[in-house]
Amino acid sequence: MKFTCLLLLIALCHNQAIGQTKSITGVVVSDSANAPLEGVTISVKGGVSSVTTDKNGRFTLNAPLGKTILVYSYVGYERGDVEVPESGEISISMKKLDLKMDEIVVVGYGTQKRSKLTGAVAKVDPEEVQDIPVANIAAALRGRVAGLGVTQVSGRPGAALR
Repeated sequence: MKFTCLLLLIALCHNQAIGQTKSITGVVVSDSANAPLEGVTISVKGGVSSVTTDKNGRFTLNAPLGKTILVYSYVGYERGDVEVPESGEISISMKKLDLKMDEIVVVGYGTQKRSKLTGAVAKVDPEEVQDIPVANIAAALRGRVAGLGVTQVSGRPGAALR
């Protein structure tokens, strides 16, 4: 009888210990501007729970008791991981990636690297057209791109271009 009660007590304590979690709260900021980052993904390493930061860069996440490592990622910033202190409060400073992008060309309904494109490509610097007093971009490109035909639909002032 005593042995059965002891086994039952051990089984109940074991189930309670397995189900225990701790609450982790924190904030994620950019290291350069010290501004909060919204939409950063925070997850427990090796676990299944994850959250994203709110507009103030804050998050709350439940994790199992014991040593916890959080993994964080955000587009344009370096991925990383950090061990959570006993207090459960954490502050993460993310470093922006130094990305060097290839020149991208908009083609129809998609984009393509300029090096993969065959055919004629023309480039107009924004500085060339930003100070021209026109109603739309088509008028600003008139006469600056070889092979681009921009015509006015009628002879009335302010008529549409095509």
